[in-house]
Amino acid sequence: MRQLKQSCLFGVLGLSVAVFPWIAWSKAGVAAASKLQGKPDSISGQPGGIFSIRGPKAEDFTKVPELKFPFVVGLSARIAWSDLEPKQGQYDWRLLDQARETAASHKKPLMLRVTAGMLSPDWVYKLEGVGAVTFTKEDVSWVKPGDTISMPVPWAEGYLKAWESFLTGLGQKIHDWPELYCVQMTGGGFIGELHLPKTSEATLKQWKEAGASEEKVNAMWQRIITAYDKNMPAQVGISLNLALPLPGYKTGTVVREWALSEYPGRVWFQQNGLTGGKEKGVYSKILSEASAATTVGYQMGGTDKGGKIVWPKAFQQAIEDKCSYLEIFEVDINDPKRKDDLVLLAKGLKENNESKAKQK
Repeated sequence: MRQLKQSCLFGVLGLSVAVFPWIAWSKAGVAAASKLQGKPDSISGQPGGIFSIRGPKAEDFTKVPELKFPFVVGLSARIAWSDLEPKQGQYDWRLLDQARETAASHKKPLMLRVTAGMLSPDWVYKLEGVGAVTFTKEDVSWVKPGDTISMPVPWAEGYLKAWESFLTGLGQKIHDWPELYCVQMTGGGFIGELHLPKTSEATLKQWKEAGASEEKVNAMWQRIITAYDKNMPAQVGISLNLALPLPGYKTGTVVREWALSEYPGRVWFQQNGLTGGKEKGVYSKILSEASAATTVGYQMGGTDKGGKIVWPKAFQQAIEDKCSYLEIFEVDINDPKRKDDLVLLAKGLKENNESKAKQK
């Protein structure tokens, strides 16, 4: 199952052991990035803008040519929990170190996302009371016919304690990393958002048998957010990727309002499905309104290869929704025909960040 999970989403990981010659993150580097992308964000001290999404294979972090572009402000690193804690309590930080080295070598900020859910270590499933929910292609489009993929029941106490313990270790590892822009919050969803697979009747039945309820999901996310706030560096934002967990659940609204009240400015919000292909919907309104109180952003809902991105309409929406940053897949950033659109996007995000800074 572990091999299937890794190969389906990210491919097989290969990493050689190395000792990295750390390159100091200088004030000059921050100043250079700020000049390109605008004044620093309120918490992180780093400028917002365009982040290139990469990960989690080692080679994804070794050669990142797009970081040389002045309109790319930083690196967004996606790494699997299973790779960082292959055995309970035993950490392997090599992928994390490689991502940091790459960002530092270009003197650019780092956005970090360690994904639990379907990328949880195998040992999690052996913990007492931690069951699994299994999905097929009917629920997850990229799963091959006949294959299945699993994730732990995220509100199980054993799972939550293991995730909280990992976040403690992660926080200790990165507590003094000045290049961090933000840490994306995961742990309660299938990959990186609040989303849980929910298409097939078989899957909905599994969730019901696992004791799913809106109250449990709400409390689970509040607990996860509290753990991130406790363990992540105080100078960076912690971003929640909004989505619908299960049919009819108002978790996005409940948890968002709670987070704004409990952690004003500390918790950021983003949505991971920007395409520009539809009229502005509910998430556009949510992010635009939330931008008055905290930092907001988007992740592109795929790549140009998928054929569903409307350029440059998607970028214009991010600007109009007062976003401070946008995660874009490296294949599109490195596409020469996207350059003019990206330059205009960088200009718009810079103006958003400068406008936000003036309001403080």
